Amino acid sequence: MQISKKGIILGVIIAILILLNVVTIATMWVWKIKSPHPAPQTEMMHKPDGRSIFEKELNFTPQQLDSLDKYRKEHFESVRKYMDESKEYKDELFDQLKNPDNAKVQELISKIAEDQKNIEMETFNHFMKIRNLCDDKQKEKFSEIFKKILVPEPREKRMMNQQMHPMERPGMEPRGSNDIMQEMMQPDRLEE
Repeated sequence: MQISKKGIILGVIIAILILLNVVTIATMWVWKIKSPHPAPQTEMMHKPDGRSIFEKELNFTPQQLDSLDKYRKEHFESVRKYMDESKEYKDELFDQLKNPDNAKVQELISKIAEDQKNIEMETFNHFMKIRNLCDDKQKEKFSEIFKKILVPEPREKRMMNQQMHPMERPGMEPRGSNDIMQEMMQPDRLEE
């Protein structure tokens, strides 16, 4: 059986395509492994844990830690309730895409906003309880580390800052966390 010229050309083309697919997949696999950007699961592992910060940086006593654990458990249960409720409202909201009822859409958005407001209030009250556990010296330090716990840096900004030298980062001159906290607490910043 003799193979025609068309068959040979077709076989070569198929072989080249298979080779290109293998190279593309291998490149994607290697690129993913060497990627400087952490995967979301890895990123969560590096997020500061509130309890360990209070334990290490504020030197909480065992009694303070017991109260902290109790407050954290209560807080997470309370916030979980609002988050679950908000998820149900969001599901209903997206169901409205099929056959929108403007009044229902507005009602659902208001309920989602109310749940978010409640989450923020619960979080504020939670940290006030923790702050009240602190002695005067711990309260000073609490103000310095509060931002680490409550306001994580957006992922995109964190990735950009990791790739730039500190002096190349716009507005990112070396400063202490106390400077940042004072800037955050200025009245004109609180309105934003």
